[in-house]
Amino acid sequence: MALRDRVVQRTDKPMTWARAILLGTLIWIVAILVLGQVPSLIIYKADTYVAQIIEFSKGLPGVSGKGLATLQIRIIRD
Repeated sequence: MALRDRVVQRTDKPMTWARAILLGTLIWIVAILVLGQVPSLIIYKADTYVAQIIEFSKGLPGVSGKGLATLQIRIIRD
């Protein structure tokens, strides 16, 4: 209960302009870093597993027995 009371006391206090600007800036920076890194990680993982993606695509309906070409994998990845 004590922890909950401390949280309620802290959240019920009005926020100052300085704190709001700093918090907004921090959220903005974190969002840019996270949203910028996620696509990079997806592209990196797709590039390291091209052979496995080709093998996996052989079993998909509508894909030839050879699997997807590397150009098709690049199109899907991007």
